[in-house]
Amino acid sequence: MGGWDGDGLLQRDELRSAVATVCSDLGISLPSSEKIDLLFAACDTNHDGGLSPDEFRTFVGHVLRAAAKHLEGEIVALQERLAAERAA
Repeated sequence: MGGWDGDGLLQRDELRSAVATVCSDLGISLPSSEKIDLLFAACDTNHDGGLSPDEFRTFVGHVLRAAAKHLEGEIVALQERLAAERAA
């Protein structure tokens, strides 16, 4: 069993599930499995196949920054569309 209550590490499949939940809650599209795997590998600094609590914090920081950037882009697009509709 993975997770901090078992082996002390969060495994790749557990993180995919967490990312899917965050994306669903925020109403944004899920990144590809390849992107999640690349981020997982980058955050698994000791290469033990799982993320420790510190590595997980780094992972979550990257995910939240990417989600914020995505949402900012959507806000800008909506503002531009609203401005165009008002000008028409």
